[in-house]
Amino acid sequence: MAPLRLLLLQLLPLLCAAAAAGGETRGAARSCAESRQALAGRGFALASLPPSLISGEHLRICPQEYTCCASETEERLSEQSRGDLQGLVGEAAGFLLSTLGSRQRRFHDFFRELLAGAEQSLQAMFTRSYGRLYAQHARLFQGLFVELRRHLQGARPGLDEALSDFWARLLERMLPLLNPQYSFPEGYLECVGHQAEGLRAFGDSPRQLRVQVTRAFIAARAFVQGLATGRDVVVQAVKLSPSGECRRAHMRLSYCPLCRGTPALKPCNGFCLNVMKGCFASAVELDPEWERFLDALTQLAERLGGPFNFELAADSIGVKISEAIMFLQEHSVQISAKVFQSCGSPRPAPARSRRSPREEAKRRFRTYLPEEKPTTAAGTNLDRLVSDVKEKLRLMRRFWVMLPHTLCSDEKVAADVTNEDSCWNGQARGRYLPDVTGDGLVNQINNPEVEVDISRPDMPTRQHVLALRSATSRLVGACNGQDLDFQDADEDGGSGSGAGAARTVVHGPDSAKRETKVALGLSESKSLPPSCPVSTDRPAQEAMRHLAKKTSGGCRPAAFFCFGLTLLLVVLYYIIATEKPRAQSAPPPARDTRPTPMPSPDAREMQALLQLIEWPAPAEAADVTFASSTSPEKSGYALLHAPRNYTVGDTLLVRLEARDHAGRRKRYGGDFVRAKVHSPELKAAAAGTVQDHGNGSYTLAFPLLWAGAVRVAVRLTHSSEAVALLRRIRRSQPSTVAFSGYFAQPDQPGKEEVTECNVHPPPGPACQYVDPGTGERWFCARPQAHPCTALVRHSSGRYKSVLAPREKALFARAVTDQPIPGSVPVIRVLSNPQQAIVTPPPQPCRPGLAPANPVGFYYQDTWVSLLCSSRPFTTPDSALSCLKGKIVHMVGDSTLRQWWEFLVEFIPSLQHIDLHVTYQSGPLLAVEATRGLVLSWRAHGLPLRTGKTMMADLHYLANELDGLGGGPDTVVAFTLWAHFTTFPLEVYIRRLRRVRQAVAQLLARSPLTTVVIKTANTGYKSVYGSDWLSLQLDHLLRAMFTGLRVAIVDAWAMTSCHYLPDNIHPGKVVVQNEVASFLSYVCP
Repeated sequence: MAPLRLLLLQLLPLLCAAAAAGGETRGAARSCAESRQALAGRGFALASLPPSLISGEHLRICPQEYTCCASETEERLSEQSRGDLQGLVGEAAGFLLSTLGSRQRRFHDFFRELLAGAEQSLQAMFTRSYGRLYAQHARLFQGLFVELRRHLQGARPGLDEALSDFWARLLERMLPLLNPQYSFPEGYLECVGHQAEGLRAFGDSPRQLRVQVTRAFIAARAFVQGLATGRDVVVQAVKLSPSGECRRAHMRLSYCPLCRGTPALKPCNGFCLNVMKGCFASAVELDPEWERFLDALTQLAERLGGPFNFELAADSIGVKISEAIMFLQEHSVQISAKVFQSCGSPRPAPARSRRSPREEAKRRFRTYLPEEKPTTAAGTNLDRLVSDVKEKLRLMRRFWVMLPHTLCSDEKVAADVTNEDSCWNGQARGRYLPDVTGDGLVNQINNPEVEVDISRPDMPTRQHVLALRSATSRLVGACNGQDLDFQDADEDGGSGSGAGAARTVVHGPDSAKRETKVALGLSESKSLPPSCPVSTDRPAQEAMRHLAKKTSGGCRPAAFFCFGLTLLLVVLYYIIATEKPRAQSAPPPARDTRPTPMPSPDAREMQALLQLIEWPAPAEAADVTFASSTSPEKSGYALLHAPRNYTVGDTLLVRLEARDHAGRRKRYGGDFVRAKVHSPELKAAAAGTVQDHGNGSYTLAFPLLWAGAVRVAVRLTHSSEAVALLRRIRRSQPSTVAFSGYFAQPDQPGKEEVTECNVHPPPGPACQYVDPGTGERWFCARPQAHPCTALVRHSSGRYKSVLAPREKALFARAVTDQPIPGSVPVIRVLSNPQQAIVTPPPQPCRPGLAPANPVGFYYQDTWVSLLCSSRPFTTPDSALSCLKGKIVHMVGDSTLRQWWEFLVEFIPSLQHIDLHVTYQSGPLLAVEATRGLVLSWRAHGLPLRTGKTMMADLHYLANELDGLGGGPDTVVAFTLWAHFTTFPLEVYIRRLRRVRQAVAQLLARSPLTTVVIKTANTGYKSVYGSDWLSLQLDHLLRAMFTGLRVAIVDAWAMTSCHYLPDNIHPGKVVVQNEVASFLSYVCP
C-alpha cells in the first residue's frame, strides 16, 4: 500500500493541473473571442480565425489540444515572436547603448575642446608677447596641434615623431632670430634640424612635455575608443539571430496562451527564465570578459582624473613651449657654438637695414602678464565627467548574466515570481514544475525548454569576446602609459596567417627609442610607476636655483637682456605657481627614488568604506537649476505589477518615477527617498527598501509583515541635486561649524577670552591640544592675553555659511522631506493559515548576531525584532530585575541621553545624583541602591555642540572604554555620529578606528562584558545635519564594528517608519522600544 500511496501523491499535481486545464476550457465555453480580438489587433483577418476552440492536431509548436489558431496563424505568430524577442533584448540593452554612446561622444568632444582651448590660449599668449614675430611662424605651432588632433582621433600611432619634428623645426626658426648677423641657407638649417635632439637646445622641457602629453593622450584616446568598442560589441551582440529551438521555445512562452484562448495569461517566471537562459546561453559567456573590460575602463577613468589628467596636459603645452624658448634664449651663445661646431660656421649676413640686436631683444623677450596664463576649455569639468562615467560603468556590471532575469522581470513578458499557480506553464494554467537551470552555456545541457548544443561555441560570441579582450588589453596598456595599437595585418598591405591576425605596436614615453626613462619626481634610473601622479610644475626652489646658475656667457649681448630674461622667468614662475590646484594633481616629493609603497591596511579599509557608501553622482546633477531638480509634488509612484491577493510574508513592489518642477522625467538618479508601509489602525509600520536604477526611476520593495489594511507612504527627503551639494560641501569644507574655547586664569578673575576652536587648525597662530590616550588633536586660535594652557571651557560656536543664495532653494521646507503622491490603493493583506503577523526567530538576543533584512517592524506600537526574540520590558520591575547588580556606562550624544532619561523616569527607585555639571554634556549619574544598579551617561568628547561646559568634563569615548575593567556585570552602550555630520569623512573614520580598538581591547580582557551600539536616528533635515549625512555615517559605523562581539540597536529602522513626527529626539514610545531592544541584549 505504501508504494501505491506514494504513486498517488506523485500523480496528484498532474491530475490537478489537468482538471484545471479542463475547467478552463469548459469555463470559456470553447470561445475564442478574446484571442480573436487580440489577433485582430495584430493584423490578422477575422475571417481566418475560428470563433471557438478547434482541434489542435495541426499545430507544430503549441500544445496539440483545443486551439484558436490555424496553421498559418501559428506560423505568423512564430515570426512575430522572433521580432518581439529581438525587441526585448534591444530594449534591455538600451541603457548600455545610450550610455556608452553618449559618454563616448561627450569625452571625445571634451578632449577636442580642451585641445582647442590650449591652442587658442597659446596663440593669444604668444601673440601678446611676440606680436608679428609669432604671426610669421604661427603655422609651425598650428601644425603641432594638427598632429595632436590627428593622434587623438587615432590617425597616427604615436606622438614621438610629431613632437621631435616640432622641436627640430622650432630650432630651425629660432636659430636665425638669435643670430641675425649670420645667413642660414636651407641646407644648413636642415643640418640643424638633424642635430636638434642631440643638442638639447630646449633643456628638459621637450622631455617633460613628451611624458605628460603622451601619457594623457594615450589614455584619452584609448578611453574614447574603449567606450566605442563597448558600444559596438553591444550593438552586434543584441542583433542576435535566434536558433530554431529558441524561436520555438519563445513562441510557446509568449503566444501559445493566445492560441489556447487565454491571451491575458502570463507565462510562469520559471518557464520564462528557462527559455531565456537557453536562448541567451552564448551571450552569458560574454560576462567574464565584459567584467574585465569594465574594470579596465574604470581604472583608466581614474587615471584620467588623476595622474594622466588630460586637462593638465593640454594646459602644459603652451607653458612648456614657453619654458623651452626661454631656455634656448638664455643659453643661445653656448647652443649656437655647438651648432656651428656640428654644421660648420655660417656665412655673415649681407648688410641690410634691420633693427639692432638690442631692439630685437626688446621685441622678442617682453615678459608675460599674469593674466596670460593658458586657459582651459570651457564646459563640463573633467572630474565630474569621470565621476559620472564610473557610476554608469558600475551599473553595467553583470548585464549579460542577468539578461534573462531582466527580461523575465518585465511584467509584459512574464508573471511575477510570487504568482506561481495562475500562470502559463507551457501546457496550461498552473504551477511550473521543472527546476530553473543555472547560468551559462554548460548548464543548459539539462534545459527542459531549449535544446542547446554546448559542444559548438557560438562564433559571433567568440568574436565579441575577442573584441572585448583586445580592447581590455589596450585599456590596461594605456593605464601603464603604453599605446597598444591593435590593427588587422591586412591593413598594412601584408597577408596575415589567419583571420583576425593582429600586430601590437607599443608607443609611449618609455619606449626603447628613448635614452632614459625619466619622469618628474623620480631618479633617471627608475621608470614612472603607473600609479604615481604625474606633474610638470616646477617648484619655487628649482626655479630660483635655475636663475642663480646663469653665467656671464648666458647674459649677452647686454645687461638689459639679462634683466629682461630674469624678470620673464620670475613672472612665468608665478603664473604657473598661482594656478588653482586641481584635484589629484599635487606633484610627488621631488626626486623621491623610493618604490611606491603598498597601500596600508588603513588605506585599503578607507577605500572599501568609501565604496560602501558610494552614492550615484551624475554629472548632469552638478550645476542644475532649481526648476530642473526633483519635485516631490510632480513625482509619483504606482504598483509595479497588477493588483492581486497578498498574504503575510509577501513583498509589495512599487515603481517610483522622479520628475522635476516642470513635470519632466528625470534622466538620472541619486534622490534620497524614504518609504514605508503602515497600518494606522494597528499602529503598525515597516520600512521599505529603495533601489535606484540610475535613470530617474526607482523600485520600492515593502515586506508585508502583518494582516490587515496596509498603506504605502513615500517621502522625498532630498533631491539628487541637494545630495550633490551635501557631498560637495563635505568634500570641500574642513568643517561647517565652529566652536568656542574659553580661556581664563585664577589670578585674573573676570578676564575671560574667547577664541574659535575646531578639529583643524585655524588661520594664524593657534594652540594645539593632543590627547595622550587617543592622539586626537584639537585646535584653538591663540588668545592674545592668555597662554594656551588657560583653556578651561568649551561650547558650540557658529554655523558657517556654506550655501550660495540660489542653492538654498534646494533645502527649502517645501521640497525637503515632503510626501510624494502615489496611486497605490490600500492593500488588503490576508493572514497565512499559521500566522497573522511574521513572528521573530526563536534565538535569544545576543551580541554578534548577523544582521537581518528587514530588521523588524512596529505592531500595536511595539517593535517586533526579526533578528532575535526581543522582550518588551513593559513594567519598571521587569527592567529593574534585568539591570540588578549592573554598572551601565552610556557614552554618546543627546539621543543616547534619552535612554538614560527614560530609565530614570521609568524606574521610580532609580535616583538621579546631581554632580553639578552642565546637563547637556554630563556626566549624569543615577543609582538604585537596593538592587545595586549604577547608571551613568556622559558626552563622547570633542567635537561636541553643547552649552558652555568644563573641558575637564569632556572625555573621549575611547579613553572611557580604556578605563573600564569590564566583566559580566558591566554594560557599555555608546553612539557616535550626530556631532560628526559637519566634518569630512576622514575625521569620523579616524575616531571610529580608535573606538574600535578600545572595544576590541575591552572584550579581549573581559569577554563577558556586554557592549551595545546605538545607530543613528532620523530627523536631521538641515545642510549641517541632513538625514543623508547621518545615513552615510550610520553605514560606516555598522561596517567598522562588523566582526566584533557587539550588539546593534537599530535606531535608524525604529525612527524611520514610526507614525510620530520625524525628530532627531524621537517621542517617548520610540525611545521605550529602543531601550527594550537594549535590555533584550543585556538580559536575553
